Amino acid sequence: MTTHCMYCDARIEAELSWAGLFGFCGVQAGAAFCADCRGRLAPIGAVGCTLCGRPADAERAEGGSCRDCVRWERAPSGRGKRVQNRSLYRYNGFMQEVLAQYKYRGDAALAAVFAPELARLGRSFARGYTAVPVPLAPDRLLERGFNQAALLAAGLRPREDLLVRTGTTAGKQSKRGRNARLASVAGCFAAKAQAPGEETVSWGELKIVLVDDLYTTGATLQSIGEVFYQKGVQDVRALTLARAGEVADIDS
Repeated sequence: MTTHCMYCDARIEAELSWAGLFGFCGVQAGAAFCADCRGRLAPIGAVGCTLCGRPADAERAEGGSCRDCVRWERAPSGRGKRVQNRSLYRYNGFMQEVLAQYKYRGDAALAAVFAPELARLGRSFARGYTAVPVPLAPDRLLERGFNQAALLAAGLRPREDLLVRTGTTAGKQSKRGRNARLASVAGCFAAKAQAPGEETVSWGELKIVLVDDLYTTGATLQSIGEVFYQKGVQDVRALTLARAGEVADIDS
């Protein structure tokens, strides 16, 4: 069976199976990318930080946490419950190109490549958790036509839209340090209000796993986690497609 790479459009000669014919397993990165593109992906194997999911070879951990997370814990803005994160891939140059094509060039079909993999990671890292995609600001959603986080969360169950975006950030988060990121996302998210007639959410019985495309400093996920912890949610974790390596100093 001949297919084409979803990134570079190169021809792929793939063996036809009953599972593939009927779509039982979904599309996977190994089958959707050609050998060259697949080789440019950098999966995260063992993690060196139990909190943020930083790769084991990135830097030495202190008591299970990387130096960055230790600095976070010691800073006044870092007090409180943390959001544990796990990511599928490193945010290398190729993944940066893939995400740019996915988000900014409107190729929403790329979500089908990674959604099954993210679902498998979710079954091992957050079994029994309710998946909540991180919402886009209304203007971003109108511009793109889709929410990349919602598409990435397609294979996770149960899944609920329990979060709303109440504000937006000016400028790119990638240009900010950690504290500036925290300040920029403060108050930008809220738990979804109950509509008349809807079944009441029992927040105290929930464990939530947030879904997003990219983890950098974790400021956005931490801000959302605080929203849900204030509602009485038991635990908040996160699944992200890619994990950035180096981050800005905590005080920058």
